[in-house]
Amino acid sequence: MIGSSLEVSLEKIQLVLVVHCHQPVGDFDSVFEQAAKRCYAPFLEVLDRHPGIHMGLHYSGPLLEWLETHRPGFLDKLGDLVERGQVELLGGGFYEPMLSALPESDAVGQLEMTREYLERRFGVQPDGIWLTERVWEPELAGLLSRAGVRYTLLDDTHFFHAGIEPRRLFGYYATEKAGETVAVFPIDRGMRRAIPFRPAEEVLKEIEKEAAPQPRGIVYADDGEKFGSWPGTFQWVFEKGWLEDFFTALEKSDVVDVMSPATFLNRHPSNGRVYLPTASYEEMLAWALPTEAIARYEDLKQGLERAGISGKAAGFIRGGIWQNFMSKYAEANHLHKKMLVVSHKLAEALEDEEPWTDEHEEARRKLYRGQCNWAYWHGLSGGLYRPHLRDAVYRHLIAAECILDTRVQGDDDWIAYDEKDFDGDLDEEVIVENALMNVYLDPGEGGTVVEVDYRPLAFCLTNVLTRRAEGYHRHMQAVEDTNLEQAASPTTEPTSIHDIERLTEPGLIEKLAVDNTRRRCFLDRFPRPGTSLEDIQRATYTEEGDFLDGRYRVERIGIDAEGNCDFEAHLTRLGHLTRDGKQIPLVLEKTFTIPADRPEIQVTYILRNPGDNPIDLVFCPELNLTLLAGDDSRRLYEFEGVIGPGPRMKSSGEVEETSWFALTDLHQRIRVRLEFDPLVAVWRHPIETISQSEAGFECIYQGSAIIPKWEMTLLPGMSNTVSIKLEIQPLYEDAVVPV
Repeated sequence: MIGSSLEVSLEKIQLVLVVHCHQPVGDFDSVFEQAAKRCYAPFLEVLDRHPGIHMGLHYSGPLLEWLETHRPGFLDKLGDLVERGQVELLGGGFYEPMLSALPESDAVGQLEMTREYLERRFGVQPDGIWLTERVWEPELAGLLSRAGVRYTLLDDTHFFHAGIEPRRLFGYYATEKAGETVAVFPIDRGMRRAIPFRPAEEVLKEIEKEAAPQPRGIVYADDGEKFGSWPGTFQWVFEKGWLEDFFTALEKSDVVDVMSPATFLNRHPSNGRVYLPTASYEEMLAWALPTEAIARYEDLKQGLERAGISGKAAGFIRGGIWQNFMSKYAEANHLHKKMLVVSHKLAEALEDEEPWTDEHEEARRKLYRGQCNWAYWHGLSGGLYRPHLRDAVYRHLIAAECILDTRVQGDDDWIAYDEKDFDGDLDEEVIVENALMNVYLDPGEGGTVVEVDYRPLAFCLTNVLTRRAEGYHRHMQAVEDTNLEQAASPTTEPTSIHDIERLTEPGLIEKLAVDNTRRRCFLDRFPRPGTSLEDIQRATYTEEGDFLDGRYRVERIGIDAEGNCDFEAHLTRLGHLTRDGKQIPLVLEKTFTIPADRPEIQVTYILRNPGDNPIDLVFCPELNLTLLAGDDSRRLYEFEGVIGPGPRMKSSGEVEETSWFALTDLHQRIRVRLEFDPLVAVWRHPIETISQSEAGFECIYQGSAIIPKWEMTLLPGMSNTVSIKLEIQPLYEDAVVPV
């Protein structure tokens, strides 16, 4: 019998190629400039030389605005590529917000803002969007469909978590919510990890081997910063020619076609319906876990790898969800809820006032800038730990609400307050506002002030991050002696930022400290007598009181409408000190007064001993404040006895008995003056966090703790009164300032 063989004809494998480029609101011009020079511009130049490469590109709104101002020629070249059909532009939320964390009106508005920009600047309307950090929630299918979005791209791990076998996925799927449908492309994890880190010919062979009798599409979509901005990648991608080689190989291949997502969508049917759970990319889900859970998660994954079953378990082992960041970091939750307050003010203005005005548009754009995602979370890219990114978000949100409040209140002095569950903990907080400042008061958590804004500068003085234990801190010891200043060698393949662990300076481990409570103002500490400033700074002291996070009872709250219109809140707490294993009762009364016409907070404390024995105690009502820079010669402390420039914000020290202490900012020309009665010794120390970024482990100045230290004896039934006044003073050009 004569044998025969049947030759099977293979279809070309289709590579769907998408690159996403983003820089956050508030980052430094130098960061934008370097990324444009070493990444965005050379990428476009290489792409221009390879007309056979068709792909999707996405640029976030903050980056587009910067390019319009500083590199308009770049956008002209991009427009040429769009016009000749080589580039498909993707939409998305203009200022790169986390769509699932926004009110729907804002989410749709952000999508429309991008659509309008792309149509005006390039004459196109996007079919698909780049979903910020690929954070998906099932409800987004309906929102995107209603917004006219045809498709988005998500990691293949999203699909694995839906129960699909963890294997290479091709093409796209359909998903829907209540009958509103959108296409979703699975981004291939293997490609995401290989490009551009493996040699171009290896990547091409990996793609070509997937050719099959039926058409197949492999999807690569990832950050553009991998092509030049990540450590070592500029040399590898451009100087060593990786991108040139890759595009050349793709154009010459007889097996691979390169196309944009919309082209593939128009040519091929879907793989069917899929319903995806709330998810993001794998690293993000790990970062979102509580710190103590990260160690268990990492150990479990390593155990599965050692057992040889990590592949089978991949779809069932996952981290948290993005919203976990708002429980993990109170500051992220606070910033998010501040954004919602401003969004609500804009919605009310549009509902109650005359038709849309330029002022409404200005407020809306500032609100949308304040929704830029990076300041709301922490990972290798998320910028919660970066004070200037949080500051930028605060400034836009405060500026937006100033515009909206002025329309309602006018230009004269005014004061208002609102009792509401601001932070979503089922307890009411108090928001006090006047024409010059905002004060957010939380009776349920230590009777503290959690936000102070100076409206004329749209500046948040309390934008200070708490020192926390992080999951990656346990890895620091293993890399303590590594030289982290050395860039990746241009002669070797670069390393993904997810694989970089390095110390950016020696001695970081010694600076690790974990606070015993969130950093706030008028935080009522009772350190054990004999505690030193170093003990406080290192957070190794013994706290005797139960007042830091204790619930204060609101005895009286309101505005003196028949008098001077001051706001006043009177709080009390029957708490105790713990000493030598015994509980000593102590009553603390706390009265906040905020005037209608000045940026000022007056706090009066009455400490009363209800017991039968005398109490010797140390009372330290701490304030945590920031002027942003810790080592700037124009941001200084002032206090009695200072001759010439005062110490910088990053300094520690003690001022003996004094009636006042000040933080002075000669850039913004304000002074934050604290007045004390009676005289008191004042401690100060910087708050520095150790966090991980693309550069490695780094120390970041977050703000300063200012700690008046009253030592007193309370006899049975007796009380003592102390007070602090915080006043924000503008420094006019002729003001007398230490030089």
